[in-house]
Amino acid sequence: KTGTVSDAWLDARQNVKPYVNGDMFDVLVFSAVEGIKKPDPEIYQRTLTRLGVAAQEAIYIDDRLPNIVAARQIGMHAIHHTETPRTIKDILRLLQAQS
Repeated sequence: KTGTVSDAWLDARQNVKPYVNGDMFDVLVFSAVEGIKKPDPEIYQRTLTRLGVAAQEAIYIDDRLPNIVAARQIGMHAIHHTETPRTIKDILRLLQAQS
């Protein structure tokens, strides 16, 4: 399952629809719609609930460290994205550890 959590403005969903949509993600969570934003733990919890997964089953990726810290505090695996090859390596490491 895949989801996205975005601290975007109200019309962002429409603007990114060609790239970020239900074909790509199972759940789309926009802070402007939810009334809360990252790093509030509630936005991550809502996303997990809608995905139907526990925090320990999720891998969260973000380029902002405060968001990574918040995701980890609720039990999610979190990867601080700084460059694509490293992020891919970190995802694969987590998946292998779960096997």
